[in-house]
Amino acid sequence: MTASGHRRFVIVATQRSGSTLLVKSLDSAPTIFCAGEMFHGGPNTLHPECNYPQNLLGSRFLGRVADRYIQGSRVEKHVRNFYSRQRPGVKAVGFKVMTSQLRSYHTLLPLLVATDTVRFFLYREDSFAAALSNFRAISSGVYHSDRVTVRGSTHMLTANIDEFQELLNRSNAHKQEALQLHARYGGVLLTYENLIDNWERLIAELGDKLGIPHLRVGKALERIGDAAEPVRIGNLDELREKFGTRTTP
Repeated sequence: MTASGHRRFVIVATQRSGSTLLVKSLDSAPTIFCAGEMFHGGPNTLHPECNYPQNLLGSRFLGRVADRYIQGSRVEKHVRNFYSRQRPGVKAVGFKVMTSQLRSYHTLLPLLVATDTVRFFLYREDSFAAALSNFRAISSGVYHSDRVTVRGSTHMLTANIDEFQELLNRSNAHKQEALQLHARYGGVLLTYENLIDNWERLIAELGDKLGIPHLRVGKALERIGDAAEPVRIGNLDELREKFGTRTTP
């Protein structure tokens, strides 16, 4: 709990784990403020006004130099300012950081542990499904489902076996990275599978951790179904036979 009276939290997520769905849904609750990837360099983040300053004096180069030598103090100042802002009616404030971003901002997670920030680690148990999702996203350019992006024609593609193997290896590595971070720093483990299959129960459990009992929020995004999937994989059965560990839609 901060001096402002709200609980602070962070969502540490791997790729294709449903983190955008979770962040946008939590942020839709009037008692929760949940920013997107504050440590992402691009403009397309939820609440970009909260983004960590990549530039210094208008220069990305100077920003990188500063982070090389005084990253700890810059990150700490930004995080403390983010959590200390007054947000009337809000009981919990948090943001999302990808496991890949923590490799660059190595001082961030220890800082959050030291300041008693609630830590949620979100990953996808089924690495094969994560790799399929990544392949479809890369091929179509559609990374998150909603009522707009699911419309349009469907493309049938054949996945290159070696390239898919690389995606699968990457998904496995991301999952292990999340588990290792959780083992080292502690927190609450969340999975994509539980997010999708047990939405209301998972949200209620998050609410309890954040001091908001009986929390209920709707899904801010819709899952892409087979009929609206922008990319269909022609050799999906071959991929399942070679790599899959369970049936995946």
